[in-house]
Amino acid sequence: MRTITLVRHATAVDKSQDVADFDRGLTKDGSEETRAVARALQAEEMVPDLILSSPAVRAFETARKLAKILGYPKKDIVVVDSLYENIEPPKVLELLKSLNDDFQSVMVVGHDPVLSEFAGHFGKDVSVELPKGSALCLRSNRKKWANLLRNDGQLKFLVIAEKPAPQKSKKEVKKTLSESMQEKLAEAIVAADFPKSNKVEKKIKATAKELADKLSKTMPKSPKAKMTAVVHRSLPADK
Repeated sequence: MRTITLVRHATAVDKSQDVADFDRGLTKDGSEETRAVARALQAEEMVPDLILSSPAVRAFETARKLAKILGYPKKDIVVVDSLYENIEPPKVLELLKSLNDDFQSVMVVGHDPVLSEFAGHFGKDVSVELPKGSALCLRSNRKKWANLLRNDGQLKFLVIAEKPAPQKSKKEVKKTLSESMQEKLAEAIVAADFPKSNKVEKKIKATAKELADKLSKTMPKSPKAKMTAVVHRSLPADK
């Protein structure tokens, strides 16, 4: 059995006149995406025997971060220049067919559209546009790499990094508390048959604001939420 994990490089800095495309490194989010996906691959016991990487900085950084978490020696990452070029799917397949059979599983870290196009070429009924930082695992029952054919690959899973939900600021929390308490105080006034007046309404608003201010000051600082990764056993439907 042969296993191929295709990894699109994680989010990189934007193109600019100051940085050549080849030299674009990962952003902070990109590094977090890679770590999240690596942890998911680790949980799936998907540790490659060989990692092939594009030489571009953003891809090689992705490969190195994956290797660190997966326990793969960074010095053993093999750089393949053609993975940075617009290599056609049959050429990627030829590259895999040339591998030594001592390797049962290989991870290919590169770019789109190359990887998504190859996934559709090699995977049976696979049509996907890989998000940045994602990992698509395909498996073939072939005993030798040289025997791989088009549409040989069966989908095992797709791992996609997901950003945590944005946390509310203290100002937003204070506003929500104040509005909620105003509503509850108003309900209590009605339940008590307390006469309504502008003065009462102003007092309710001022009291709610004061309580919200005091409560928000006691609010502990929330730890920063980590990037997570979701493992899909089938390809997500297009949105």
